[in-house]
Amino acid sequence: MGLTNYGYVKRWRAQNKDKVNAQARRRYARKPELVAAIKKRYRERHGSALREKEAALARAKRKADPEGNKRRLAAFRARKKAEREAVAGRPKPSVCEICKEFHIRIVFDHCHATGSFRGWLCDRCNRVLGLVYDNPSVLRKQAKYLDQFNGKTDRKSKERSAQLSLCWATQEFSDSRSKSCTERSSEGVSIPPRTESEDTSESSQKVSFH
Repeated sequence: MGLTNYGYVKRWRAQNKDKVNAQARRRYARKPELVAAIKKRYRERHGSALREKEAALARAKRKADPEGNKRRLAAFRARKKAEREAVAGRPKPSVCEICKEFHIRIVFDHCHATGSFRGWLCDRCNRVLGLVYDNPSVLRKQAKYLDQFNGKTDRKSKERSAQLSLCWATQEFSDSRSKSCTERSSEGVSIPPRTESEDTSESSQKVSFH
């Protein structure tokens, strides 16, 4: 039994892949919107499988050519920087446009509601805006709070902190002496008894809190 019409077409397509691909490119060029819609539907149906396949291919490509991957990454970063500078209308500065300092890196800050560019900020300032959800009222309240309390520490709190430090130092000295005595005793070294003057001196260093 001979080949059917479809069989002849299939065999011809297998033998002339270059011509088939050229026809497909001409067809795609005539109807780009249709092709984009078809590709979108296909990705929606087979998205997970495609992502896994693409990720595996990308890993294999990076492993096979690490130097090439570095070049591609550098070129990608250069393109992104050029695109963002074009949107910003000015080059990326070396310091933050808010604090005039450099912290970690300078980032492209944009409005999360409209997507429009706002400024070049350091990582710290950008994170602060994100943590308050771009709410200027919260930032003003925080600034007022800092203006009110910065540099104003309660004197009693300072005294209590000093007392605590002395107490901890005394306790650490006592613990270290006890540990040293225990180690020396285990080694067969005789430990002289504590004198009355030592007990009086240590007792005077203890601090009582009310």
